[in-house]
Amino acid sequence: MYTFLINSGFYLEAENWKEVLIKLLVSLCLASLIGLERQRKGRGAGLRTHVLVSLGATLLMLVADYMHHSSAEAVQRFDQTRVVAGIITGIGFLGAGTIITSDREKLGLTTAATIWFTAALGIAVGAGYLITASLATGFMVLVVIGFATLSEVLPQDGSFLLCMQLPAAEGEITRILTHIENAGEFEVQTSAIRSLEEGLLLQYTFRIHSRSDRDFSLLADMLHRHYSHASNINLERVHL
Repeated sequence: MYTFLINSGFYLEAENWKEVLIKLLVSLCLASLIGLERQRKGRGAGLRTHVLVSLGATLLMLVADYMHHSSAEAVQRFDQTRVVAGIITGIGFLGAGTIITSDREKLGLTTAATIWFTAALGIAVGAGYLITASLATGFMVLVVIGFATLSEVLPQDGSFLLCMQLPAAEGEITRILTHIENAGEFEVQTSAIRSLEEGLLLQYTFRIHSRSDRDFSLLADMLHRHYSHASNINLERVHL
């Protein structure tokens, strides 16, 4: 049976099952660390996606390595860099699928980056650089978890566009500006008033700047509390 498989074009002699097993297990374990973190945060691309990306990249690098050595005596040796370039290019489509736009905000960028990193992780493991892959995974998990906590502490400048509609009889821009100023350290950069529904409604538009994004959640709570009767209140980030 073994001779039959060899004569049928199978490369059993070229394959090192111990090497394959170790590399696939390392790839699975390291990718699981990343996938579990994404799964814990409820991302669409979670544990299974990251593990499959890493295992697939590892498999391709293992096969590329076998093909490289099998063509050692050929005039033109098999180029493994083409496999690496193909993996990185192809994984971009999967990463792009995790990015969505919601209220002018881009969501899923970190998950797309972790998928791209997981592909690079699989390449490193498949190429045999297990220590490099392990250290890189450790730094990556530190960045994703540790820096997320750090970003919540650091102040972040932000500009938002506030639009609200009030009955014309109750609308008073001075009172609205006073409420905004009392909600936090906000700077109202521009303001505009537009009449709607034959003068029955007034739409107020403000462009507001603050040194911390967290202040805007307080502003939103204040607006819904003081202007619960408003026809519409919309607070969106302005991308500069």
